[in-house]
Amino acid sequence: MFSCLTAWLKGENFEGKRRFLNDQQGLEFLARLVLEAAYDMNYNAKLRLNIHRLVYDLVLNDDGIFEEEPFFVRELLGGHKDFLGALAQELNRSDLHNPREK
Repeated sequence: MFSCLTAWLKGENFEGKRRFLNDQQGLEFLARLVLEAAYDMNYNAKLRLNIHRLVYDLVLNDDGIFEEEPFFVRELLGGHKDFLGALAQELNRSDLHNPREK
C-alpha cells in the first residue's frame, strides 16, 4: 500500500503532494513512521527505505509544492526535533556500505 502511495506522489505530481500534505496531514504521518522505524529494530527494512525515499522526494521538490510557501516541507520537518533525532539515530545505525540502506 505504501509503495502505491509513494509511486503516486513521486516526481512532478504536485497536486497529489498538496493533497497529501494538506488533506491527509502527510508530514505528520511520515514523521510518525520515521519515529517508529527509528525505535523499532524489527521494522520492515523495505518499508523504512520507502518512507525515507518519500521524505526525500518531498524535501527535494519542496519549492514546487506550494509556490507561496517554497520551504513548507523543509521548515516543518526541520522544526520537528523528534523527527530529526530519529533520522540522526538511523544514520548512526546504518551501514552505508550496504546498497540496500542507501
